[in-house]
Amino acid sequence: MELLGAGLVYQVFGSYRFYERIAVNVGASFSKTSDRSRSGAVSDGVGYALFPISGSAFIGNDGHYLELNLGASIGTSSGNQTAGLGGVVPKGLIPFLGIGYRAWPLSRGFHYRATFYALLSRGFVPSLGMSFGYAF
Repeated sequence: MELLGAGLVYQVFGSYRFYERIAVNVGASFSKTSDRSRSGAVSDGVGYALFPISGSAFIGNDGHYLELNLGASIGTSSGNQTAGLGGVVPKGLIPFLGIGYRAWPLSRGFHYRATFYALLSRGFVPSLGMSFGYAF
């Protein structure tokens, strides 16, 4: 589970480490915002789904790494594209870069990471992601 980051608000994701220093990450994020007009009326706003897919390279030892992340999210959105997150979540491919710290044991155990992302959607959109989980 990652809060903020490549999924904007949150994402549920899984990582698979091919080698000690290379992994692939796949996630999903869904959200809907409501839009309130000046008169106080509430409309549907924007709904979106993001599916981030990325590769990670690790620099470090003993389960403590600098993580370099490169990927893209497949995005879909509906509703008023000027409201809520619509300016950040276009339909189509949204490339991103990430750099951060990741604690990931070589065998089983708790893992977490803190990553700074640069979403390259309609310009540069910075995002900080915090994630945690269990390695099997």
